[in-house]
Amino acid sequence: MTTSAKVGKWASSSRWRLSSLFLLLMVLPIAFFAYSVGGVLKHQAEMQAVTESTQIARVSATLVEEHFRQSTAFLESIATRRTLLSGWKDGNLGLIQWHLEQAARLRPDFAFISVLGLDGTMRAIYPPHPDLLNQSFAYRDWYKGVTRQWDPYVSEVYQTAAAPNQLVVAIAVPVRDDAGKPVGILMAPCAVDTMSRQLVETKLEGGWIISLVDQNGHLSARHNMDSYAAPVDLSGYEPVKQLRTAQAGQGTFVRDGIAFFTRYEPVPQYGWGVLVEQPSTVLQQGVWAIERRIWLLGLVFLGVGLALSAFMGSLYS
Repeated sequence: MTTSAKVGKWASSSRWRLSSLFLLLMVLPIAFFAYSVGGVLKHQAEMQAVTESTQIARVSATLVEEHFRQSTAFLESIATRRTLLSGWKDGNLGLIQWHLEQAARLRPDFAFISVLGLDGTMRAIYPPHPDLLNQSFAYRDWYKGVTRQWDPYVSEVYQTAAAPNQLVVAIAVPVRDDAGKPVGILMAPCAVDTMSRQLVETKLEGGWIISLVDQNGHLSARHNMDSYAAPVDLSGYEPVKQLRTAQAGQGTFVRDGIAFFTRYEPVPQYGWGVLVEQPSTVLQQGVWAIERRIWLLGLVFLGVGLALSAFMGSLYS
């Protein structure tokens, strides 16, 4: 006797056996279908998240790089003005102040623009901050960066010495004489809240959050960021560790007890990086909504199966 014949004889010997077998044949395909569809939807959601976050991160990294490039080029154009060089050589601080005022009008996004000596002592600043004049800022990251090889430098995020001590990112370029020898430093900080509005405060669908981190792993721009508090250190966060080695990638990471799907993209020319994040719960909400509908549909089919199994049982009787 074949296996199918044995199963048929076993099921036909009892009404409940027949009903149970029929119900099992209904439940298993429904459960397998729902489970398979859930897996497919989860994979598709993850792939869509990878695609979206990668596009957002790359565009954001390009915007950051272009912002720093344009700001550096602007300051270099000021630093190479012959009248500014002449005024610096002659100690004509009034002429220097005039150039700084003109530059500040062209770039109102800078918190201020200043000229410093080779030792890091501030000689002129606009808008005026008399309390900062003749102070040494050789301890700042931007001073150490620009004097390392006398090349333009984008600093880490830091709080300004002038009240209200807002968070800024400084761009410093050397001032050179006709022989190309450094004779001073032109420095201008960009406020973090301004950078946040210009670079990362973009309305995005899907709950994505864009953040910038500097070369030392400090949070440098984000929507609704407190721009008057101490810099937030993210150097221990795994995506930031990867950014500091100029690596790009994505994955699910835990920060402050919350799981995030994160895409990280470096801005290698300046050592900065972009994080595009979304809470994992948000990523799964769409999948869960469709899965619930599928399981609900499965329960409907199960109800139909129960009715059919009862009908088959009555036929058996």
